[in-house]
Amino acid sequence: MLCDVARSNGYALAIHGTMGRDMDLLAVAWTEEAVQPIDLISDIVDKISGDMGMVARSNGDGTFTELSAWEPSLKPHGRLAWSIRLKDFAWNGTNPFLDISVIGPK
Repeated sequence: MLCDVARSNGYALAIHGTMGRDMDLLAVAWTEEAVQPIDLISDIVDKISGDMGMVARSNGDGTFTELSAWEPSLKPHGRLAWSIRLKDFAWNGTNPFLDISVIGPK
């Protein structure tokens, strides 16, 4: 289902990580028509009825700032990352997260 969403938005989707406590995915812009990363994330959230909510991000000095989860984390090499809570899905007794990094079009 998520591969279909990625493909229809011009992205390739790959699994990485252990899949132990969350689902780690990597989306890479694959076609000339690839949409902006936030548009891909929005379509994924809609498809899985995900929950973005608010997140706390470290300021690097022991303090945290509360931000909208729609605001991506900046990662090395231009990756953007989001965490989406799967509210209608239980895994190992919890609602797991879909952690997705996106390498968007240039």
